[in-house]
Amino acid sequence: MALRSSEIRTEREPVEVTIGRLSTYVHRMEARYECTTEAMASAAGAGYTKRTAEIARWLAAGRTLNRLKSVGGPGAGTSTTITS
Repeated sequence: MALRSSEIRTEREPVEVTIGRLSTYVHRMEARYECTTEAMASAAGAGYTKRTAEIARWLAAGRTLNRLKSVGGPGAGTSTTITS
């Protein structure tokens, strides 16, 4: 069954808030695994670690964080849409 747009809850938040949330998540994962996001990406890419859903989410969050910082960082005046 296809979802209708009225069934999907969305929220708008400033880019700075999204950057803050992603930054917190990425830092927690780096502390948990005791390595940087870049080191984990290299290890996963080289096959030195299992590619679990948790690690995939962490690496995706890291990529998204870097992208938002480069194009929509503080002062950009844009919003992101969160879909759940």
